[in-house]
Amino acid sequence: MELHFFNLYAEIRHTENRLPHWQQENAIYFITFRLADAIPSHLRNQWESERASWLQLHPEPWSVEDEFEYHKRFSGTIERWLDAGHGSCLLRRSDCAKIVGETLRHFDGERLALIASVVMPNHVHALLVSRPGTAAGEIDPELENIYCATN
Repeated sequence: MELHFFNLYAEIRHTENRLPHWQQENAIYFITFRLADAIPSHLRNQWESERASWLQLHPEPWSVEDEFEYHKRFSGTIERWLDAGHGSCLLRRSDCAKIVGETLRHFDGERLALIASVVMPNHVHALLVSRPGTAAGEIDPELENIYCATN
């Protein structure tokens, strides 16, 4: 299978409430999902408020510097909070982590090629590519199964 990185100039399908949110045929996907309590509500509310203020002061299109600042301040903050281990950390339990791992591998070689994944105590990272002829949206039901299994 030939791997392709996201191409800003190729056709992109935007979706809401389906993972991945940006879909592109034969592209590599890096997906992160978390348990509902992985980010405490007071931190999330603070983040949303700061982000809204920042976005008002920095309308798009962004300069390279603005985009870097955005990701450092907002994407980076979420990653640090996830790594801090907030919440129930249900995925620390080996039986729960096993369910997630098995679900991620369920369609490996059929609908997708799972390149790598890691199950953290309160979130999961996966690097995958959809198989040729498989719409990226067909990956979503399996991610939904993970969500149901961990809640």
